[in-house]
Amino acid sequence: MSPDKPLVDPEALDRLRSWGGDALLGRMISLFEELMPERTEALAEGLARGDLERVERAAHSLKSSAGNLGAEELRRQAGRLEEAAATGDRAGMDSLVEELLECCKETTAALRRLHPEGPESSTEGES
Repeated sequence: MSPDKPLVDPEALDRLRSWGGDALLGRMISLFEELMPERTEALAEGLARGDLERVERAAHSLKSSAGNLGAEELRRQAGRLEEAAATGDRAGMDSLVEELLECCKETTAALRRLHPEGPESSTEGES
């Protein structure tokens, strides 16, 4: 990861906010966090079983979600893994998956810092 570039582009979050306010942004972040375990599990299981098609699909999904939220480093890493799985290039795939999983954690933390109130803040009646 580049120390001079943020994990999440604040302009991308501002763009989502301009389209649907904090409610849309909160829902997008919540959906990202909700689907992350399923996608990362699919990556790990696909790799363990040698199912590169599953790895490719999971990496593609992560890449798309990351792109929607302006998480460019995660999008880039997921794209590298997607390409490696699509071409059957298993060399270094374990380390690509490990790097991607770490980037997922860091990106989720960055999203929480940039939008700490989360989607529930716009819901009334909760205690």
